[in-house]
Amino acid sequence: MDDLLLHLGLFCILLGFLTRDQILLRTFVVLGQTLFAVNYIVHDTSLFSPMFWHVLFVGINAVIITQIYFERKTFKFTERQKILYSHFNNLNPGEFRKLLKITNWQTVKRKKKITRLNKKLNNLFFIIDGYVEVQKDEKIIKLKGPVFIGELAFLSKSNASADVTVLSKSNLVYWKNKELNKLLSTRPSMKISLNNLINKDLVKKLSN
Repeated sequence: MDDLLLHLGLFCILLGFLTRDQILLRTFVVLGQTLFAVNYIVHDTSLFSPMFWHVLFVGINAVIITQIYFERKTFKFTERQKILYSHFNNLNPGEFRKLLKITNWQTVKRKKKITRLNKKLNNLFFIIDGYVEVQKDEKIIKLKGPVFIGELAFLSKSNASADVTVLSKSNLVYWKNKELNKLLSTRPSMKISLNNLINKDLVKKLSN
């Protein structure tokens, strides 16, 4: 029975490795490491070094659990933020809040050209609602939001592939490419999620 706390700790860590949920996994690891530390205190107080490392692991995991929890938690968004999030809900709330910090909002009251064929494009646009006209080689296509504009230039770091004009009474957001790339470079999972959204948008455009 002297090893009961040790076995319980190992069992908790085993349960943690059997779950895919990061919070649950780390919670079981914290519990297991805590039982290890208690085991050393109860049975052999001379084992300070391993006890120190177990306590350190508990502290680190507790901090990360707190970070993950607040990233997942949906705090109160404004109405327009809720609408935008409905189109970006493959991002967790924490990732979306980081995206909001570099998001620029705009309401177009009259026709406005936002991209010019073969010209440098510094922004990635997302039309929330309303219409845009896409013109290339004398061919004009009308697209309805929600839709990305400038996504090919953003992904390939090239010039605009068409002239795009936003029609009146449209709501859109845009991100400066430099700021967005800087954010995504530190958030690999967020970059994958955003690329998935852009790829779905491209497939939708090709199917029309």
